[in-house]
Amino acid sequence: VNKTMSLQVDDVWRMVEMTILLCVLTPLSVRWLSTRWHIGMPLHRLISTLYFVDIVRRHSHPHSWVLNTPIFCAWVFDKFGFWYCNRDVSPKMHRVKLDEDYMVVYWNHSVPAKRGQIVSPDYFLRLRDSSFLESAHVFTCFENRMQSKILIDGQPFEWT
Repeated sequence: VNKTMSLQVDDVWRMVEMTILLCVLTPLSVRWLSTRWHIGMPLHRLISTLYFVDIVRRHSHPHSWVLNTPIFCAWVFDKFGFWYCNRDVSPKMHRVKLDEDYMVVYWNHSVPAKRGQIVSPDYFLRLRDSSFLESAHVFTCFENRMQSKILIDGQPFEWT
């Protein structure tokens, strides 16, 4: 008895696509996340988007409408909701340039941090002229627990 298997063009496409996405690009993006964040993160997002689109376009796939689509919609809602609710006016700040690559930035944050719960808070900062698609960059900071001030042009600057 000869048994044969036939593959349609879409089946071949999905096998090739998933092999490239999961076996080549995903390990590359994970490696780049630790060494080249600015390239690794967009690649990681592209992989997840292509994977989602591939599953959703196969409307007969049970995961498509039961699991993936509601979770994706919740993620989109969360992403835009978090972006909208966490907008803040840039605080008054002072920069001290240490050399070509480093600077110290002092600012007074409008929302006081909860004292005593963390050693050094993480702040997510993004420049005003950054692309809409560029995410904020995380910085680990020191807190001004002593409420000390620095002098800028003879005037005290209160920083957090």
